Amino acid sequence: MRNLYSILTIILAVSLLAGFSDHQDIGSVIAGAKDWRTIAMSSDGSKLAAGVYGGHLYTSSDGGATWIDRSVGYSAIAGSEYWQSIAISSDASKLAAVAYKGYLYTSVDGGATWTDRSAANSVIAGAKGWRSITMTPDGSKLAAVVFDGHLYTSTDGGTTWINRSTYGSIIVGNRNWQSIAISSDGSKLAAVARYGHLYISTDGGTAWRDRSRIDDSAITGDKNWISITMSSDGSKLAAVAHYGHLYISTDGGATWRDRSGTEGSIITGDKNWISIVMSSDGSKIAAMNHDQLYTSTDSGASWRDHSVTGYAIELLKKWQSIAISSDGSRITAVVRGGHLYTSMDGGMTWVDRSTRGSPIEGDKWWISIAMSSDGSKIAAVAREGHLYTSTNGGMTWVDRSTRGSAIVGNKHWYSIAMSSDGSKLAAVVYDGHLHTSADGGATWVNHSTRGSAIEGNKCWYSIAISFDGSKLAAVARGGHLYTSVDGGMTWVDRSARDSAIEGDKEWRVIAISSDGSTIAAAVYKGHLYTSMDGGATWVNHSTRGSAIEGNKHWYSIAISSDGSKLAAVVYDGHLYSSMDGGTTWMDRSTRGSVIEGNKWWYSIAISSDGSKLTVVEGRGYLYTSSDSGAVWTNHSK
Repeated sequence: MRNLYSILTIILAVSLLAGFSDHQDIGSVIAGAKDWRTIAMSSDGSKLAAGVYGGHLYTSSDGGATWIDRSVGYSAIAGSEYWQSIAISSDASKLAAVAYKGYLYTSVDGGATWTDRSAANSVIAGAKGWRSITMTPDGSKLAAVVFDGHLYTSTDGGTTWINRSTYGSIIVGNRNWQSIAISSDGSKLAAVARYGHLYISTDGGTAWRDRSRIDDSAITGDKNWISITMSSDGSKLAAVAHYGHLYISTDGGATWRDRSGTEGSIITGDKNWISIVMSSDGSKIAAMNHDQLYTSTDSGASWRDHSVTGYAIELLKKWQSIAISSDGSRITAVVRGGHLYTSMDGGMTWVDRSTRGSPIEGDKWWISIAMSSDGSKIAAVAREGHLYTSTNGGMTWVDRSTRGSAIVGNKHWYSIAMSSDGSKLAAVVYDGHLHTSADGGATWVNHSTRGSAIEGNKCWYSIAISFDGSKLAAVARGGHLYTSVDGGMTWVDRSARDSAIEGDKEWRVIAISSDGSTIAAAVYKGHLYTSMDGGATWVNHSTRGSAIEGNKHWYSIAISSDGSKLAAVVYDGHLYSSMDGGTTWMDRSTRGSVIEGNKWWYSIAISSDGSKLTVVEGRGYLYTSSDSGAVWTNHSK
């Protein structure tokens, strides 16, 4: 599992430094099971936004066919968040999203950039247990609620906020708010509290009426409310209670009808309802409990169960959130710890959007990835799997491990490297061979043949390549360090007698400068070494008096283009950098630093000039520095 985390974090670090385009997907960026929590849809259903609890936020502009990960790079929402709710304007240009025990964010460009609205001087300052957010079609008016907290409204797109739970209001103080809905003009609001009541406002949130205090009402008293929805004009409402019933109102919430109390209805009785949504005119409704998904085309009078035999979503699923287009024809639903599905016909048929007809579709144990300077060419390897290449930034892929290739079949791939232009590649197999390609991965040569210095199986762990691909360096775990100056055709064993790196070592990682003259390599539970002459001679930098003195669990190392600047990290240890080719080192994890103390460092990357660094650690945090490691910014707060 550790290696799986390693490759994911390496991909993220490389992406930041290489300037990936928006579509950073390998297959689909939403491929595989995710803990989906919330989804929202534009009026016409073509644009979507979805959030993962403890994960990323994604947007789609083609009805869910392809997706963009918005939680990468230097975005205000970079990194994992416990996304709880997303709201979207009619044209999808404006979005608002909230994270549980986190912040409230807005976007005015379809999710490309985001603003944190929870600044210190805001009414909504600081982290809160946000539970639900809603927005008018033009995105100008918003309302949001906090679990065990207050209810807030905004009339300027989320720039400023008003606390509606103040003294004098019937919703004063903390409540276990669960869901909120808003009419098209923002004048009407409806909100529900878990183990509490249902409230209605007809003046944009200034005054409220408690609809659960009315005698003989179908919704009288405390209920375990979970979700509420409203038609465009606010006249029709639908609400569901967790382990309870589904209720409908056609007069703005004044009176209610219990649709789960209707004899013979397929939704009769208590159900563990999760979410409910409604078309603009209120005629079409979609609702889900943990196991089933239902739709209605007559404002809730009758229902159809879409989780029965014959539907693409027939198997029991842990449904989490659902969204519907203005006319009710398009529906999108997500599964907690599962996939994302879309329907173009009101729920009659469904498409699983978490798969893709790509050679790399499905779960793989990715272990290493490499990219050309311009980001167009990518090569990736899977542990106990195949080697794949892409020439269009990852949009489409070619399986290079097919019949007739020198690298045919599953292999225990461990590391891959690529020249600047992407034409030359080198890859190694753990307890296997070393292979190179001079045509972008189309054909391969096995260099571990009889008579070679790297003959036979070796526990290859890391490989590095120069800018033009002519010089290579590779290390084997429990073995030696080797270099090549002719693109891998011949090799020299640099771990010979009397060398500073003599003998077998638990090599972990190796890096090389653009021209191949400077090499840095580190041993797990050992020392860090550099060479200034292409690997001919080596210097041990872990000697007494050095900042990196003694044995360390070295995990990753990076080097600038000219070899003058280096950065290296220790698993459950510190981060170190050097400005003189490794001669001297500075401990960057000292007191007062953002990266102070021991961390489970996994991977580090460096820009060509060595000024910018990106590093990731095992608990999910990502840090960057723009001054060669002197100061750091945490992008995963």
